[in-house]
Amino acid sequence: MPEMGTCLAYDPDRARLHTLNPTAWLILSLCDGRPRAAIAAEFATTLRGLAGPAPEQGAFSRGLARLMSLGLVITGSPQTRSSSPQKETAP
Repeated sequence: MPEMGTCLAYDPDRARLHTLNPTAWLILSLCDGRPRAAIAAEFATTLRGLAGPAPEQGAFSRGLARLMSLGLVITGSPQTRSSSPQKETAP
């Protein structure tokens, strides 16, 4: 829901709908199987290019940890991943 500045993410395994703030939305969009360090670097680069208040220090780490706790981002090898459409990041 870009017009409202929010993202809704559905977890079909738990039948839950999550509302993500813009920071979590950006982190989720960057999780595509790359290593965490590469995602963090692109997160920082993207924020430098945006106007407006920057997220506080540690926003990436906390945001990624929260997305993982919600089951929206997973880590691990292909053998350990479920068939659900979660986003992925390398450990």
